Amino acid sequence: MGTSARVRVFGTFCLLVGLFPIASNAAVSIVRQPIWFEPNLFFAGDTVSIYLPLWNSNDFPVEADVSFLVNGATVASTTLRLPEKGGVIARGVWRAKEGTAYLTARISAVRRRTLLGTTKPLTLPTSTRSLAIERKIFVDRDTDGDRIGDRRDPDDDNDGLTDAIERQRGTDPRNPDTDGDGIPDGEEVQRYGTNPLLADSDGDSLPDGNEVRGGTNPVLADSDGDGVKDGEDWFPRNPQLSGTRARSALRYTIAAAAPAASTAGSLAKQAAETLDRWRTLVASSSEPRAEAGGRAWIPSVLTASLEAAATILRAPWIGWFFVGLVAVGGLFFLSVSLRALWQRSPHRRKPPLREHLKMEPQERKD
Repeated sequence: MGTSARVRVFGTFCLLVGLFPIASNAAVSIVRQPIWFEPNLFFAGDTVSIYLPLWNSNDFPVEADVSFLVNGATVASTTLRLPEKGGVIARGVWRAKEGTAYLTARISAVRRRTLLGTTKPLTLPTSTRSLAIERKIFVDRDTDGDRIGDRRDPDDDNDGLTDAIERQRGTDPRNPDTDGDGIPDGEEVQRYGTNPLLADSDGDSLPDGNEVRGGTNPVLADSDGDGVKDGEDWFPRNPQLSGTRARSALRYTIAAAAPAASTAGSLAKQAAETLDRWRTLVASSSEPRAEAGGRAWIPSVLTASLEAAATILRAPWIGWFFVGLVAVGGLFFLSVSLRALWQRSPHRRKPPLREHLKMEPQERKD
């Protein structure tokens, strides 16, 4: 083999080694220092950034895949480029959950990039000590959002009652309003004297929160003493205006009108079926006209109108709509009739203006 041939072979060998490097051990490791978090103080439900420092001991840059696992499940993964003889910081984002968490950060793969832009995997060492780090943490819950964990907070829900007192009373130490009546448990016990386990302490069909906001007594079923419970009284603070049970009368009226609304709804459904038959007939008759080049848009508009009307007639509230319409019409007719009768009454009828003007000169002559 001549000198020129040897030079060409050596050049080819060097080129191949540069383009396709031989696999070697990946000298990439985790810097032996604890994982840190941001923010440093976090609670369940917070979004937390996990940081992990890496170091590349090779004389060439590499790519590394890093995974973050919590209790064995992957929560974040990222790919980083490490410079030669240099380090970077890997970052993963995790939404913290309450309880004990076993956090693991590991290097899952390392690659070297060639001059052609491709990558060549590097062999990872058998020892996982430099490739993974574990940390056990406990994620506390902050129920009231005061940045004090429930383990150290004497009043988790910040309702004015300590957790110990709430456990004695049977209320929820992590719910500021156990019965859901709109008043915190502490105010119910210390201010209003209501039962924090009952939304309606006096049994008058009004929640305690509504009574406090409305000005009635949440521990007295009949605040104005007129014999009508606050929940049935339209004027629960005025005994002069709430002698009748107006709400009961309204319920009776609605119950009495229910059969009429049901009948009106049935008739409306029958009318909707009739409109559906008409719509089908119009749609079938419009096809020959469209083929003949006639005005096809007229049947289309008519079909859409019939379909919309049938949809409205099938609405569940249509029966009550017709009943209300009849009631409003009846009240209007009654008011017009009463007004006409009142105007025709001989005791209230005033003479027209012309007659009044004619009467004045006669009175003066007399």
